[in-house]
Amino acid sequence: MGMKCVAAGVCAAALTGCYQGGKEHREIQDNMTPELMSTAQRRVDVSDMTSLSWATDNRMFWDDLARAWYTDRPSHLTPYPVPR
Repeated sequence: MGMKCVAAGVCAAALTGCYQGGKEHREIQDNMTPELMSTAQRRVDVSDMTSLSWATDNRMFWDDLARAWYTDRPSHLTPYPVPR
């Protein structure tokens, strides 16, 4: 009789598992990778990428403006040689 009770207890414990539930469990389920902001990058990686994009876009804007106002190279309209 004692062996059957032990076996029944082991089976019951195995079938029910060790569910802890609660707030902590829900927080883990809601965000399995809290250190990641995107699928593969941390917040600092996304911030670095955004800063680099803004800086590059700003430099390209000024390059475009220089080309639009023709200040990126000397005029070729003069008949005299222009030193570079």
